Amino acid sequence: MRIKKYLKSRCGKVKDLVDGSSVDLLFVFESPHTDELKNKIPVSGKAGIDSLKFLMQDSSNQISFGRYLKTLHDKNDYRVAVINVSRVPLQNKTFKGKDKCPSLSSDDWAILYKIRKSKAKTFKDPKIEKVSKFILKNFKKRIKSIKFSTDSTVVLAGVCAQTFWEKSKIIHSSVLKVTHPSRGQWRDGNPKLEKLPILFKKATT
Repeated sequence: MRIKKYLKSRCGKVKDLVDGSSVDLLFVFESPHTDELKNKIPVSGKAGIDSLKFLMQDSSNQISFGRYLKTLHDKNDYRVAVINVSRVPLQNKTFKGKDKCPSLSSDDWAILYKIRKSKAKTFKDPKIEKVSKFILKNFKKRIKSIKFSTDSTVVLAGVCAQTFWEKSKIIHSSVLKVTHPSRGQWRDGNPKLEKLPILFKKATT
């Protein structure tokens, strides 16, 4: 199956920002996009810049969340981590020019679109269900490899992250479901987000 081959390939693969050490705060996002492919760092585009502005409560910030987190990891500080549900892009428009991966058809990309947008735990279409289970298996394996601290929190950013977390049936004592930071959706005044800057400061100081 072309999609499974693509999902297992190195084409557009962006590694998670997570280490085997104890994690206090884990952010789960959907998949890499254009800037992430270019930088080979998750959450390193505009949404990454906007999210760090909010987390640090610094409107002048111009560094992406992913780049900032990588500097912490380079200093052996792994308390904050980021993983994507899929380490390869789930959107065809992510690939541009020489980065284009031509192996998938428009129907294949349509399947990935349905998976990333749906809140369904199962799909009636066996082709879609098979791909969804394949993504879930890999995601669950990576989550289970993480060593969490005793008072850790998992932040699920967006529909895809939340849906796959529920599908995984992994139990964690503290889980926050929030919007994805794209289009400036992480801003003051949203009660569901008010804990994030506090948790982030605690985990980075």
